[in-house]
Amino acid sequence: VRVGEKFAVGGSGYIPNEVITATLGSNTLFSLNANSKGGFSTIVDIPSLANVRYMMSINGTTRPEPITVLKDPVLTIIRDSIPYIYRYSERIHLRGSGFQIGSTISFHIDTVLIAAGIKPDSNYRFDLWLNIPWVPEGKYKVSARINGGDVITADSSFQISRTLRYEFEDMYPPYYQTDDGWSGYMGFIADTTFSQRNTGFFGAKATGRRIGFNFTLPVSDTFDVSYYHGIGRKYGNYDIFIDSILSAKIVGYYDTNYIYDVQRSPKILGNRSFLSKGKHSIEFVCTGTQPTSTEYLLDIDNMILSPSTPYRPFPPDTTLDAPTDGVPKGIIVQTYPNPVTNGTLMLQFSSGATAPLNAMVTLRICDVLGVERLSETFYIADRKLETRSVTVSGLHSGTYFCILTIKNEGKEKTTVSSFIINR
Repeated sequence: VRVGEKFAVGGSGYIPNEVITATLGSNTLFSLNANSKGGFSTIVDIPSLANVRYMMSINGTTRPEPITVLKDPVLTIIRDSIPYIYRYSERIHLRGSGFQIGSTISFHIDTVLIAAGIKPDSNYRFDLWLNIPWVPEGKYKVSARINGGDVITADSSFQISRTLRYEFEDMYPPYYQTDDGWSGYMGFIADTTFSQRNTGFFGAKATGRRIGFNFTLPVSDTFDVSYYHGIGRKYGNYDIFIDSILSAKIVGYYDTNYIYDVQRSPKILGNRSFLSKGKHSIEFVCTGTQPTSTEYLLDIDNMILSPSTPYRPFPPDTTLDAPTDGVPKGIIVQTYPNPVTNGTLMLQFSSGATAPLNAMVTLRICDVLGVERLSETFYIADRKLETRSVTVSGLHSGTYFCILTIKNEGKEKTTVSSFIINR
């Protein structure tokens, strides 16, 4: 059990109205009277005790197994399945317990602040939803930082993807439709693989009938667009338009030998498209059907937008060079250790130059969003070897980029390396 949590205690076989006293070690948990049948039931708050195993006794009878009390807080990600992929602007559900009343908590994904000023309730707990920031794809953990001091890390990691997914059943009602349409549950169909087991259904009656939806993009980017839809003997052919521009053509007919059988299509690739942040429209226009199809129906499952551009988590004015390019006068720079565990990052410069150096070095350390967290400027003069230490103890655990710009004899070179702080 954890400090601040509640648990139920009950018993029977006591004398009616007998005084029931429970202890945890030498600490009194509660004292009450048995009911008229000699039983009792109560909810207990775990007091603030040291992290120790305790024996619980009630009126001199000791519970055979000890109870371990954990005083340290715990942070948990609440989700339906593991592993789980989050996308930008989606919400992550966090729950914490055992946090001291009056403490102020900030939350981070890696080095990125996602919430601040959170206070636990009277039960030492919090329960909240937070938005996922725009960060590079990868595996992350959430941490809770208490008043700038102790760091509590979530019990599991999760994956963040830049790919955006839109479920058409979630887009209803459409902004335009010529025939009936609704969100359709596909869970009654055997062996279905439809995302969320739902689709957006459109009961088109003839060629030229159409249905349109609105959707919102959280970022501007160039995307590879793909679709999944239902196929079967009752389905028609459709053109898909994004902002009135043709994106893809789909064929809904598939001979399943059973008229009511519906399956999920393979991935349908659309045109690569630049889409700006904000509202957009997508429209499905029936272009007919196959000769053996019985109707013009449409079941559209989802649309997936995969960014085709690389994510550059560096300041926009940073010029990057490959590490093998070298730097002015053949200066070589190394950063170590990785990960940094003692709060000190070491920079080692070496050169084969025969003349003394007078190189100016500008150091910038940025987090995964390219936000500068530390900077300093210094000179290196030793033509053979020079080592310099940089104090990073003020930075939280996470991934950082070391951006070094070296100027010497009118030449300039910028190199970037990544490192991890793990404390």
